[in-house]
Parts: sequence; structure tokens; C-alpha cells
Amino acid sequence: MPRPVLALLAVTVAAACGPTPAPTAPAPPLPIVAARLADVSPVVMAAAGDTVFHADLEGVWAVPATGGRPRRVAEPRQMISRLLAHGDQLYLGVASELLAVAAAGGEPRSLHRGPWWAFTVDDDGLWLLDGDGLHLVPAAGGPRRTVATGLGHGDSLLASDADALYLTTAVEPGAEDGGGDATPAAIWRVAKRDGARARLAGRQHDVAGLLRRGDRLYWTSADAGLRSVAVTGGAIRTHLGGGGVALAADEHGVIVQTATGLFVEVRGGEARVADGAHDRVPERAPGPVLAGGALVALVTDPAAGASALWRLPRPWTSPITVAGWVTDHLFGLAVVGDDVVALDRPRDDERPGRLLRIDRRGRRRVLATGHGLEQLVVAGDRVVYRGGDGLWRLDPGAAPARVASLTDDDWVLGLTAGADTLYWSDTGVVKAVALGGGEVRVVHDPDYRTAGSGRPEAALVVADGVVYVTQLGWGAGPLWKLGADGRAEIAFEPEDGAFERPLARVGDALFVVVEAAIWRVPLDGGPAAPVRQLGDAYPSALAAAGRHLVAVTSVDDRPQVVRVDPVGGAATPLLTVPDEAALLVAGAPAGDAVLIGLTTADLIVRVPLPR
Repeated sequence: MPRPVLALLAVTVAAACGPTPAPTAPAPPLPIVAARLADVSPVVMAAAGDTVFHADLEGVWAVPATGGRPRRVAEPRQMISRLLAHGDQLYLGVASELLAVAAAGGEPRSLHRGPWWAFTVDDDGLWLLDGDGLHLVPAAGGPRRTVATGLGHGDSLLASDADALYLTTAVEPGAEDGGGDATPAAIWRVAKRDGARARLAGRQHDVAGLLRRGDRLYWTSADAGLRSVAVTGGAIRTHLGGGGVALAADEHGVIVQTATGLFVEVRGGEARVADGAHDRVPERAPGPVLAGGALVALVTDPAAGASALWRLPRPWTSPITVAGWVTDHLFGLAVVGDDVVALDRPRDDERPGRLLRIDRRGRRRVLATGHGLEQLVVAGDRVVYRGGDGLWRLDPGAAPARVASLTDDDWVLGLTAGADTLYWSDTGVVKAVALGGGEVRVVHDPDYRTAGSGRPEAALVVADGVVYVTQLGWGAGPLWKLGADGRAEIAFEPEDGAFERPLARVGDALFVVVEAAIWRVPLDGGPAAPVRQLGDAYPSALAAAGRHLVAVTSVDDRPQVVRVDPVGGAATPLLTVPDEAALLVAGAPAGDAVLIGLTTADLIVRVPLPR
């Protein structure tokens, strides 16, 4: 029995699989550096070997992934909405017609006239899905054969192997379109021989990519970056959280384009993230293809406002790895040893959230559940968080223990931990409680107040047993230093401007943000001085990771994580995310990495830092 072809030949959201043509000599390896291939904006793309085929308003083109001048393959009379490569032929989907043309160039020929929802091609011929069912059209032309009917309202995804077709349906068979019984995105296996069908998955919202690889069927959707199921059926595996808009694959791995614009490659139990280039933003369509082992995608330069086809290093060459994900909404992030601790809080407040611990192998363990989870902090090997009406402590291997009781009117802002005490701000005052539990007491109630508006914020850090706090009350104040004897003094007060929220300690200094600059405040009481001017890129977060200072800023309105030299102020970009609402950062205690939480994608990535 012939073995399946990988989805490398797929376009955007459809993957073609089937028996492999006669082997050819391997193409020379492509350079791994990024390179512009063509100043075009294709509607659809496909790849075969080291050649990228793309279609735009002027026709179908071929361009080598190694670089070179595009070659026109065909000039169809209509807009092309699907493009597949198989053998020495290209297959084109236009309005109410399916065409074939030699990849070397020539005049397109018609294979099917009439409406279609999806199609794929293998050695058996051209398979198409329409309102009447699933059909096979001979690649050489001729009458079609109907394989299955009554498949429900079809979606736009179809893949194949030697024995079966795999498809998604927007509405279950027998359900009325738009009715209350409609079920989103069921995934089906339909046998080629007799049309027998099996439901492999249900309720997979907005499936955007489908491909057959090995003995499994893979897809991406709004629910998860990558899931799979055995082609014979069984339990569904989630390989990557978040959400995806396109897939590509070869014999090495599966690449997902996330809904927030990252490229992630999954191989076995590990996933890696391509370094985000601040001057290249991937377009959601037509999605990436793999040509000669390199990633090819349509990207836009926001500054120039122009799109182009680029060859990019595949994500597997990146040192950035996926450390975990949440299934609802990422709301808090911390690091305990080599593990990640994350607050997974539903957007629907009626459902309880979860506190997860994720190890370096991606194994997830639920530490606690509850409503109103927020304000996560680590104290040694203990985890402390707010859950509803209290502050809770998790000792290793133990159930949650209440540290303090709270009311609905109590704010817990900037929660931080000393050796044996928790500190936080509550609308302008600093409160404290012993980690072992006890009476909550006010340790700082400053007379210094400035006018302001909005939610009260606070940033606190404990350094050598001394508590430092900024931005109390409904406006900004100075940087306060709270002594163990209960006295408070001003450690630093800028002459102009107000503090932003971030505050972190690296080595023998604190780092705060004043307007658009990061200031260094020595712990020995020496003069404060700016180390980094940031222009319009106000940091929304600072984090310490050993000797490293990490900041979340923005470039062209896109969040960017940078490593800032704590002495000279030089900034080195670590990760740029095209479409994210906010990023969370937490430094690894060993100082060898920073963990970044993507709150829109609900992914957590690990970026290594130099030792």
C-alpha cells in the first residue's frame, strides 16, 4: 500500500495527502537566513520541493525558495481561491470550477464545472466536496463518482490518504442550518472504498487547518493551536494551546501559525517559537508553506506599509520554547524552580479558575481551583495567591491554607513576599500578614498623595528585608522605603513626571519607570539615574532574572520583550508578538531564562538568557 504524502503540498488551510511520486534527488539545503523572495501579495500558496507556487490577480507564479525571478505558470480568467501541487501538476479552485495546469506552465484545463466547498488531490484523482456529497473526479478528466452523501453542511477543509478522506462539517448531518441543534466543526473520516464514515472529533470551533501525518490527523482551530487524533479514532491530544489560523508540515514537524501571529513548530513532545522580527508581521492569509525545509510566508513591514513574500528560518532553529499554556485565560505567571505556575481564570466569572503547575516536560498539575483567582506570588518553594475571600498559601505537597481573610472591598495590589511576610497595597496603604497566617496590619499609610484617576495600582519589592513601594493611592507618589522598625522614608522622588507601575530589583539596585525612562536607584542610597530612554515605548512590566533586567515595551504598537543592560541601558529584543493585548514576565530564579505569558494566545514561552 502506498504511503501518505505529507501536507507540505498544502495551501493555507487544506492539506493534500496521498501516495508519494517516484523519489528525486534531494534539493541542496536552503540558507537559514531570512530573505525577501518577491514583492507580491498572493491570495493562495502551495509548495513542491524547493519551489513556491502562488496566485494573485495576475495569475499563478513559481519562485524558487532559494531566491530568483518569479516565473508565470498560468493566467486563469478568474480569481483563484485554492491552489494545490501534486506531482507535476497544479490544481486550481476558482468560482464554480476546478482546473489543472502543468507546473512547468501551460493552458489550464477544466476538471469540474459547478459549485464546490473543498477539494484535495492524490494518486486516485481529485476529490471534491459540495452540497451533494463527496465525489472523485479522474485527474485526466471524465465523469465524477459519488463516494458519500448526507455529510451535513460542509466546511472548507479536506485531506486524504490511501484509504480515506478527512473533512470538517460546519453543521452535523441531519441538523438544520442555523438551528439550535447545529454543532460546530465536526471532523469526519470517510472511507474511499464504500463511503463508510466515522466521527473523529466534535465541537472544534473555527477549524482553520487540517492535515494527515503519520498515523494521525492534525488540525488547528480557535480552541487550540494544535490537536490530533488517530485516523482510526480515539482520544484527542492537545499538542499546543492558544489558537491557530494555518498549518504546514513535512517529515520533521508541524508548524502552526497562531492567531496572534507567531510561528510555532511541534516535534514530538516539544514546541519551539520563531524569533519575532519587529519589522515583519505575518499575514493571517494565505498562511505559510514549507519549501526545501524553510518556511515561506507573506509578511508585512508595518513601517513601510508593504507586504512581501519572505523565506524565514523555521521555528525549530529558534531557542525559544513553549513552556505551557492554559485553556481559559492566562491571568498570572510565576516560576518555582524549573516549573511554571500559572493562573488560568475563565472569562466567564461564574466558572471556577485553576492554579496550574507545569514542569519542563509540559506535564500539567492542578494545584487549586476557585473563583476570583488573581495576584500570584512565589515565596521560596511556596505559592501564594488571592482566591475570592482570602489569601491562600500552597506549601509543597499540601492543600491550600488560608493566610488571611478578605472582603469584597479589599484591594490586593502588587502582592509580594519577604522571608516570612506578605505585603500588598490596598487603595493607598500597605498591608502585611505573616506567611503562616495571622492578623492583617497596616505598615504604611503615607500622608503624601497626588491627584489621579483610574484604578489604584502599586508595585512592591522586598530587598534585603526592606520593602519598597511605588504608585500608591489614586495617583503617583515617590518610591518609599519601609524600614523594619516601621519608619518610612522617601528613597527616590523624580523632579518631573510620575512613576509608572513597574518595579524590579537586579543586583544592588532597584529599577523603576518614570515617564518614558528606566531609572536605576542604588540600594545603598546613592543617587538615582536614568539608564534607558524609551521614547514612546512605555514599559508595562519589569522583571529580574538573575543579573538580567527584562522589560515589556512596544514597537509599532506591538508588544516586545527586551533585555536591558542594568548598567549601560542597551536593549536587546527577545521576542516581538504581532497581535497581543498584554504580556506577563517572570524571571527564572537561576537567571538563565525569562518566562513570557501571552494573555491573548494563552501561551507561555521560555526565552533563554546568557549566563
